[in-house]
Amino acid sequence: MQTAPEAHYLQRLLFGTCKVIIDNLDLGANYGKIVKVISISIIYFNLGLGDDYVYVGNIEFVGLHTNKILKRRKTFTTQLPNSQNIFPVYYLINVERFKDEVRDYLDEWIYLFKHSATKENFNAPNINKAAHKLDILHMSKEERRNYENYMKSLVIQQEILETARLQGVAEGMAQGKAKDIAAGETKGRTELLKYLIMRRFGELPAWAEARISTASVVQLELWAEKIFVA
Repeated sequence: MQTAPEAHYLQRLLFGTCKVIIDNLDLGANYGKIVKVISISIIYFNLGLGDDYVYVGNIEFVGLHTNKILKRRKTFTTQLPNSQNIFPVYYLINVERFKDEVRDYLDEWIYLFKHSATKENFNAPNINKAAHKLDILHMSKEERRNYENYMKSLVIQQEILETARLQGVAEGMAQGKAKDIAAGETKGRTELLKYLIMRRFGELPAWAEARISTASVVQLELWAEKIFVA
């Protein structure tokens, strides 16, 4: 029962019905025990424009007597352009019927579902992220361990770079000059890169130190990012 208008009332209905299903199904129970939930709202405000006084539906609400769709008022569509934005929509994809003829982005995803792989020319949004995840899953235990160690080292390196940058900025700010801030930032990154290279390869030759000392901040960052794969 609802007496006052509520802008997100449809979202509230969705949450309530989902919670009823979850709360009444024991963890590990067979999904066959799920039963249909009927939500009844007795409301004392106009959720939409229509001639009927009883509406029923799931994605759209239809008058029980007039069989006309309820047109929601603007007040209730500001955050909800249409009910399909929150109410579930189910797609059933039969991958066995897919003939590997890739014609659009959806077919690229179905190809991935069927073969657990992608092709180089696939351009569907975010499919490259899924392909990366698949590459990790296909790794051996040793390969995955090496990869995880590399990523941890990369994060540490990025933290060190950011710390060096902040230290350089702090030095410049202490002197109160913008050019000193930039100079301090460059100096911090230069010293850090020299340290990382020496840890990886040993003492720096004079020509390498000369190149580093004259490099821009952008170039220093590019070199530092490649230190673990060089």
